[in-house]
Amino acid sequence: MDVEEYLKFFYPFFDTDGDPRKVEPAQIAVALQISSRHIPECLSDDEKAEAQAHYAAYLLGAVVKNKPNSGNDIAVGEAGAIKAIKEGDAEYQYYQPTGIVADAGFAGGLQTAYDRYQELASKCVIRLTTVRR
Repeated sequence: MDVEEYLKFFYPFFDTDGDPRKVEPAQIAVALQISSRHIPECLSDDEKAEAQAHYAAYLLGAVVKNKPNSGNDIAVGEAGAIKAIKEGDAEYQYYQPTGIVADAGFAGGLQTAYDRYQELASKCVIRLTTVRR
């Protein structure tokens, strides 16, 4: 699959008439051009195409969010409900992310296009452990 096929597979609403998240083809082209500069080199060709599609979706999410009369109440990779956890005396509050990928049902609890991109890009990270003798 190429980048555009991945983009249409994971994020069909960017190109669906009547959907408030639909963007212009020129905007998709610009997002694909920008995302091409953020492709991790160590990935296979399919993984590169998928990573580029997720990064482009991340960029397009910002376009949708800032589009006038687009139904800006639609979450596009932004913070959602506040979650609170209490453990003994400690209490933590954080935002539960919601977004354009939450509806796609990715495994592993990934919530946004950028999270999916980061998961693929992390394959290129070299992890080292130093041992002191």
